[in-house]
Amino acid sequence: MCEAIRELRYEVMMKGQIKGKQEEKYEQKLEIAIEMKKDERFSNEDIQKFTGLSIEQLALLKKNGEYKFIPHFL
Repeated sequence: MCEAIRELRYEVMMKGQIKGKQEEKYEQKLEIAIEMKKDERFSNEDIQKFTGLSIEQLALLKKNGEYKFIPHFL
């Protein structure tokens, strides 16, 4: 019984680490996209190519003249 509980705890911990790494990668993509959008030489298509973010996500980055992070679920 204790071994099964330990295995379940380990599995949950690993899933949490994987999710954390995925969130970190997503945030890095957003940071790159924000910097690229500030430099007007890059089109949304260029940014999409380099970051893998969708055009819809890129369109949501700039609101009220400020660049902001957007939720991961979009």
